Amino acid sequence: MTEWPDWFAGVLRDRLGLAAGEPLDPERPLVLYGLDSFGWMAVVADLEEWVTIPDELLLPSSFRTASTLWSVVEEARSGGPA
Repeated sequence: MTEWPDWFAGVLRDRLGLAAGEPLDPERPLVLYGLDSFGWMAVVADLEEWVTIPDELLLPSSFRTASTLWSVVEEARSGGPA
């Protein structure tokens, strides 16, 4: 299971419209939760309360799954590839 902080899971849960007890599968494609390109930008705006994600990391592949998005957040937080 992927480990990430509550703030990250909270942003995704809110933007994906998941109920409190509904699981967030780290490997399920986010598009299957209904996340589209407009949703990506909303997620980024919410995440930027904690971390600035450089434009070069904002690729469609960055939003494939919760795990891939978390890798992007970690890379942005560390200032280099995770």
